[in-house]
Amino acid sequence: MKNNSEEKKFRSGYVAVLGKPNVGKSTLINFFLGEKLSIVSEKPQTTRDAILGIFSDEQCQIIFVDTPGIHRPTTLLGRHMVSSAVKAGEDADVLLVVVDAATGITGEDREIFDISKRAMQAHAYCWTAVIVNKIDCVDKPRLLPLLEACRGALTCDDYIPVSALSGEHCRVVLEKVKAKLPEGPLYFPPEQLTDKNERFVVAELVR
Repeated sequence: MKNNSEEKKFRSGYVAVLGKPNVGKSTLINFFLGEKLSIVSEKPQTTRDAILGIFSDEQCQIIFVDTPGIHRPTTLLGRHMVSSAVKAGEDADVLLVVVDAATGITGEDREIFDISKRAMQAHAYCWTAVIVNKIDCVDKPRLLPLLEACRGALTCDDYIPVSALSGEHCRVVLEKVKAKLPEGPLYFPPEQLTDKNERFVVAELVR
């Protein structure tokens, strides 16, 4: 049994992963979990619900919220998806804003930056990082100007280039998230990977 001093060192919290459709949010969370939990597809707006992916070890529990891709909604379902993503960002302890290195900063990214600014204003303790994903798809000389453009567009705590597909620099992100979580309890059993039932996960994978 842990003593009180050890219990105080345990960290836990919610990490919202925001980004436009098909930017690689689900691939990133799947890498962190070591499991194919969030659906991955080339088709945009595949994630309809904010799926909780739960990472647990002896030091922390990270509850990842894989939000639907934020876009300009034209349907009731689309409006629900965007509302769900915005709410997740406002409630998070840590915010990861994912940008596609292959497309650079788009108008959709700038809208997401605005949402992130509001989330940071609502929660002064919310540690935020821009994750520039898909660096395996671009020439290295293009990365530095893109990172500088991200710094100019959104003032936050860190800017990290990664490849969620290959795993390059992803563990750097994971370690930084661990360090920035607040002290907290174990919200879920350590062996649990998601708050969704098995039927939901299977249905998502089939879809």
